[in-house]
Amino acid sequence: MRNDAILPAPVREPEPLLNAARRLYPLVREHAEPGERNRRIARPVIEALLDAGLFHMSVPRAYGGRELTPTEMVICIEELARGDASTGWCVGKATCSALVARSLPAPVLHEMFDDGKSIGACVLASKGQAIAVPGGIRLTGRWSYATTSQDCTWIALGTLVSDGDQVRKTPNGQPARHLAILNRSEFQVRDTWHVSGLAGSGSQDVEVTDQLIPEARVVGLFSPRTLLTPLYGFPIFALLRVLDAAAALGVGRRAIEEFGDLARQKASAWGGNLRDQASAQQFVGQAEGMVRSGRAFLIEAVSDAWAATQGATSVDIKHRVMMTLAATEAVARVTAAVSLMYREGGVTSMMTDHTMQRLFRDIHAITQDVAVHHKNYEYVGKHVLDVLDPETALRL
Repeated sequence: MRNDAILPAPVREPEPLLNAARRLYPLVREHAEPGERNRRIARPVIEALLDAGLFHMSVPRAYGGRELTPTEMVICIEELARGDASTGWCVGKATCSALVARSLPAPVLHEMFDDGKSIGACVLASKGQAIAVPGGIRLTGRWSYATTSQDCTWIALGTLVSDGDQVRKTPNGQPARHLAILNRSEFQVRDTWHVSGLAGSGSQDVEVTDQLIPEARVVGLFSPRTLLTPLYGFPIFALLRVLDAAAALGVGRRAIEEFGDLARQKASAWGGNLRDQASAQQFVGQAEGMVRSGRAFLIEAVSDAWAATQGATSVDIKHRVMMTLAATEAVARVTAAVSLMYREGGVTSMMTDHTMQRLFRDIHAITQDVAVHHKNYEYVGKHVLDVLDPETALRL
């Protein structure tokens, strides 16, 4: 069952990339199960995504990218995740990763993007040990949940840099968070991603051992921008959240479609097919409302923040809080919707050869990501009550 009405008319569709995402739906869907089994996106899907430009939605136009608006990115990720949650998840993380380019010098940007085959990855958490040395840093450490780490061409790893025994500080005395940009030969992937949901995302650990990273590839997380177009003023943490939520929306839409197909075919113990039962009709209606309302709030919050970005140096805290709330709420609503569809599908939903059980596992995996965790409601409440601390505000 396909419902093209899920894209509301007021939202400008990101042609031609949305058409590309729709065109790739059969391929993405076909490789979802093998991707889960192999714990990484299938290579034919990777190549098709690269050829279509879907890994380059946030790469600067000046370096061959598409530089879409965040709202357009949401729509594309949603469509990819409808075919496979792990694929949408990977493209979303890669898309967000490219925002670290905003503070890098031109030679590094050329190195990252010029071949047109770049796939980015990013772990923003400040881990490892980075010691300042002449010309750069020496980096050692291990970072978890590095989505697309097996297929990326470069990765940005969060760290704190020490000059001797002293960690570098911001003017307000807080540790200064940095990102080190590494190419694929400078880190190792460790096989740790054995999970029940989003298994195909390949979110393995990465490890770095005493690697010299040139100074040009070490940048403060909040350093002044070298890319001055509006996209690179958009907050990276907010984009991370809303693209996670976009993947969830795709899962929700697919669950409703799968349930519709199941309900048309499955005989009911109470007579007729499942679709003839009042409970099925009620619950699919509820699920439709949950997914659509979560989507509407997300699109509204992202569109408002994007409008505020035009001509501004940064997105204010009000918009960042609303995107945090919208993303968290969208994931919560979609999770409830998928759970309804799973439950109403009965034993069929549990069968390993039915897509519903994977959708159920994938959506619950999304809820575990810190970017859309229910803890975010607390941060929103602190903002509403004027008790949000500056350090937390920076991460919204």
